[in-house]
Amino acid sequence: MKHIMKAGYRYPFFFLGLFIIELGGLAYKFLSFTIQDVEIFAVVGFLIFLFSLITP
Repeated sequence: MKHIMKAGYRYPFFFLGLFIIELGGLAYKFLSFTIQDVEIFAVVGFLIFLFSLITP
């Protein structure tokens, strides 16, 4: 199962997920996004983050 996604490919997804969550917070603070828009950022970022953790 380790041949599906090697560790070198998982780490960029890990940080990309966290970065998207952070972008949602910054967009809320500085671009006056609504809470619903920030929730979309958070869900997408969390799914990418989770994908990077559970992928063998």
